[in-house]
This record gives sequence, C-alpha cells and structure tokens, in this order.
Amino acid sequence: MTDREHSLLQFVTTDSLQNILVKTHPSSPICGRSSLILAVLFLSVALVLTIILIEPSSAQKQIQSEDAAEFVGYLGNVCGRVTSVGQDSQDRFAALTFGDSKDPSFVTFISIRGSNLQRKYAGKDVCVGGRITNEVGEPEGIPSIMVADESQLSIE
Repeated sequence: MTDREHSLLQFVTTDSLQNILVKTHPSSPICGRSSLILAVLFLSVALVLTIILIEPSSAQKQIQSEDAAEFVGYLGNVCGRVTSVGQDSQDRFAALTFGDSKDPSFVTFISIRGSNLQRKYAGKDVCVGGRITNEVGEPEGIPSIMVADESQLSIE
C-alpha cells in the first residue's frame, strides 16, 4: 500500500467515525435543552413527592380517641372526653382515661407535677398532642401518648 492510499484510507476511516459519532450523539441545542427540561421536570416531581411524604408526619392529625388504635406510630392530636383521672400519692404522675374506664379507648400518661388534675381534666373534652404508641395493656395494648409538657394538652 502506498503512502497516498494509506492517507486516503485513514481519512475515510476518520471521516466515517466522525459521521457515526455525530449521528449517535448529536450536539444540537435542541437536544441540550430537552435534557435540561427533563432534568428540571424530574427534580420538580422529586420535590413534590418529598413534600407529600414529609407533610403528613409533620402536620398532626385530629383523631377521635375511639379511633386512636388505627393511628399507632403516627403524630396526632387525640381528642375525646376524659372519663377518669388517676394520680399517684405524690402528685407526680397521672393517667387520663378516655372512653369506658373498664375498656378505655385511649390513655394519656402525664409526667408533670400538678395537684388536683382530677378537677382540671375529668369530664372535659381534652386534646393530647404527640406520637401515639401502643405500649399499655398486653397483648394488643391501649393507644396512649406520654406527656412530658402540659403544652401537649388542651381543653376544648
């Protein structure tokens, strides 16, 4: 093969390779813009989904005390009528019972100092805010919220 044939073959190979690259990876501005639009669209959808997933856990739902068992593990405001209040002898802890005292629908344990919580909460409609747990009463438990700050309680 002569030098001229070798140069011609090299030119044809290089030219063909460039044509293949241009056809498979166009660098037109339209392709660049559409990729940018797709990226913005993808990020927007991801942001909306993130907000939707986070919002229910940060915003507390208003839940009736009879329905509290369905929301174990969630943050919420459980509301209902307090049927009884039990306090220890040193007035350090109290338990507010919602619903039937023999089969309560919800219990709140208060670990705040306070005397005469019976008069303050018994027979009143009270809302309790916090994470609903199912730790009281085996085996299925009674829904409850542990209260460490009186701001978690509101009388309706």
